[in-house]
Amino acid sequence: MKRDCPHCHKSMGGRFLRWNKLANVDLNRNCPLCNGNIELRMHPEEIAARLATIVAAVVAGYFAKEHRASYLAILLSLTAFLVAVYAAVSLLLRNRQRFGPAKL
Repeated sequence: MKRDCPHCHKSMGGRFLRWNKLANVDLNRNCPLCNGNIELRMHPEEIAARLATIVAAVVAGYFAKEHRASYLAILLSLTAFLVAVYAAVSLLLRNRQRFGPAKL
């Protein structure tokens, strides 16, 4: 995913994404380079991947409870599914911007 400022078009990768409180994420921020107002974009593919992770963990827990002898197979299946989901999301979002101009 591209992490360029929509105003000055310089990369903000690694300079800016320090999260102290995950519960209180403020989507409106300023570029540390040009001080332009920017907004963090959450793409639908990211949200779907997070929901798929939760559902897969619940399903894996259910199968682990019901089929006690196959923990390794469940763990490997879960890992393969999550790698596939996150690889697909990474490929889909590789040319999209993480930040957009803030809508005031």
